[in-house]
This record gives sequence, C-alpha cells and structure tokens, in this order.
Amino acid sequence: MDFRGVVLGSGGLTLLADCPRLEQVVFHGDILKTGLGEAVHCPLFEGYTVKGKVLYSQHKDFVPQLSDEETLEGRGLADFMSRFAPVIRRIWAYGGEVMTYMKKTSSPWFYRSACAWASEGRDKEALAHLDIAIKLGFTEYDRIKNDKEWDALRGNPEFQALVEKVREVGDYLYVLKKSPAYREDARPMPEFTYQSAMDGNLVRVRRYFNLDSIAGGGDEISQIKNLMYWLHDAIRHDGGSGRPDCARNSIAMYELCKREGRGLNCRFLAQVLNEMYLAMGFPSRFVTCQSKAYNTDTDCHVINMVWSRQLGKWIWMDASFAAYVTDENGLLLHPGEVRERLIKGLPLVLNEDANWNHKTKQTKEGYLENYMAKNLYMLDAHLESRFETEPADGSGSRQIYLVPEGFWPLSEYATYDDRYFWQAP
Repeated sequence: MDFRGVVLGSGGLTLLADCPRLEQVVFHGDILKTGLGEAVHCPLFEGYTVKGKVLYSQHKDFVPQLSDEETLEGRGLADFMSRFAPVIRRIWAYGGEVMTYMKKTSSPWFYRSACAWASEGRDKEALAHLDIAIKLGFTEYDRIKNDKEWDALRGNPEFQALVEKVREVGDYLYVLKKSPAYREDARPMPEFTYQSAMDGNLVRVRRYFNLDSIAGGGDEISQIKNLMYWLHDAIRHDGGSGRPDCARNSIAMYELCKREGRGLNCRFLAQVLNEMYLAMGFPSRFVTCQSKAYNTDTDCHVINMVWSRQLGKWIWMDASFAAYVTDENGLLLHPGEVRERLIKGLPLVLNEDANWNHKTKQTKEGYLENYMAKNLYMLDAHLESRFETEPADGSGSRQIYLVPEGFWPLSEYATYDDRYFWQAP
C-alpha cells in the first residue's frame, strides 16, 4: 500500500485489519496525523516505511513522529504546512469537507505556520495560512489580537476581515452582547418543582453527610456557601473524567470518588451539591450553561442556582471553582443576572477565593468575561429537581432550555421567556 502524497490523516487501526496479503505500507510524503499502529491479522506485514516527516503519531512505536530535537518551528513549520495547504484547498474546491478530528489537529498548526510566515514578512503566505486555519475552526480571538507577529499587518484590510471572522465566534463577550433579547412567551409552560426535604432519600442524604454540621449555625447565606465550599474540598473537579459507574446520586458518587480516588466533572459535582441543598430545604436546580456553538462546541459548564429566602431570589453557586458572583454592592446574583450584566457592561465581582482545586486562582476576566460569557448563551435545567434528577438509565424529567429569541426552533422544550425560567419556587 503506497501513499504517494502528503497525508492529512490516515484514520486508525481498523484500516489495516484482516489483510492477509499485505506486506508493507509506504508513506512517500509527510503526515500531519496518523492513528495507524499494529496491523491485526496481517501475517505477511513487515511494517511501515515513512520517507517524509510525521507531525503527530498516535502509536509512535509503529509510526515514529518527529522527536523533541526535530520539532518543527518557525520557517521549518511554515514550509511543512505549506505542503498540506493545496490538499485542503482541493478538498474544498470539489465540495468536500475536512473531517472534524482533522480540523482540530490542523487548525492550530496552520495558525502557527501563518505566524511564522508573518514574522518573515511573507504577507501573502501568512494570510493564506491564516484563512485556512480559520476555515478549519481556529477561534482564539485573544491570541490573534495579541500575538506580535501580526503587528505589521494590523492595518491590512484582508487581515482585518479575517480577524473579524474570528471575533464573530471567538470573542465570547462580543458574541453574547450581540445575542437577541429575551421576551415574554405566552405559551403555557409547566412549573419547575423541587423535592421536599422530608423525602426519605433526601433525609438519608442529610444524615449521611451530616449536613447540619457542614452548613453551620450561621444565617442562610453562610449555610449555602459552606455547603458549596465543603463539596469543593471533598471531591476534586476533574473535567476529563467520564460518567461515574454508579447510581447517579450524591451518596453513591461520593463513595465512588473516595473508593477510587477520582474526581467528578462539573455536571456530577453540581448534581451532588443539588441534593445537598434540597436535603437542607433549599430549593435548587443545576443549570447547564452552553455556548452559541453548542452543536460543535462540546465544552459546557454546569453550576447550581439556589433559592435564598433571605434575599428572595436565586443565587449562583459553582462547586467546581468554589465561585459565586455579586454586584458592586455585594448582592449575590443568579446566572441570568450575571448574563444581563455582562451584556450591559455593568460591574461584576467574583469572590476572591474562587479557585480550581486549590491550584489555580480564578479571575473575573478569565472566569466570567471569557469562560462563562461563552457558556451563558443558552441555559437549561430539569423540570423536576429531586434525588437522582438524572438517573443512569436516562429516565429523568425533561429539560427546559432558555434561549435568545429566534435562536432555536422553539418547541415545548424551549422558551425565550427568562421570567418563566427564573420563576420563584
């Protein structure tokens, strides 16, 4: 098997399986990414021959990639990526599409090669590679805005047009500010409900964690904060962790984490905290916060909204980052209020001790104006907030989405009425 040109991506192991007459695979050109490895059930296979360079290999024992000493930078990287540009343009010229996994691999490298060309004053090549990077999904607006390699091109109309394309998807605060407004929705919608703290399962949660002791004897707000802080310390946030292999309730997930020394991602941390609040008699929902590009952007964030009888309103609690948000006067805010103030440019204050696993301090700029600005475009919550709100078998109540008007084909599962979504319990 001969690959005569450059290879954007080869696919994975299944390409070379059950080929009894295959003897060798020869790559005559460069490879951007390959997942090839052991040839399964290929008794005559002698191995791979790579005559070019391999930027990334998933199985280095079979297809070696560039070593640390050979890492491509600057002009070397620019020349290397230039060999792939015609292939990508050819795919587009014939109405084809670069596969998603190759986009994620390719776009950062094309951006880096564009910077390399720009640093050498090769404006035509720099802009061409930047255009490819953007079409492949490059969205790092802050990076392109601040990278010094582009200083000489800042006044170039073609460069400005490309930067604006990145801004439309990667300047998250800008995207949020351009979102359509909410408005009243006259359709009848079901009420959100909150399980009573007298429910047997929630009584068990309260006793198991000794929540009265954790909450303390202070006022309601201090109790709400104490519960969030305790969970932040008890179970580390691990955004890359998979679904816990246990019942989806606070006790089972806590015991699994202690038994296996693992953490939970934001979704399951919020579910644990939700049950703790409900068990203490605080109406609570966990809210999934998503970007405008929800269908391609798999990163979202899940936080809790808790009803404070003391304040007569919802408030934001995030166990993943031990975070809550206030206005300039110290009034605790809920996600909808934070979203509105971001859009209007009004003051927001993030608690000083907000952090990630006691390792990284969170800032208003990073946490609110970037990360949450992206993820406050669309919100959703379950109609029923209860013990095991999201059972492992998927039998939980429907989710209601709060979306800007016109953003989503509206159905019984979506609304653009923020007053309905933030209704008091």
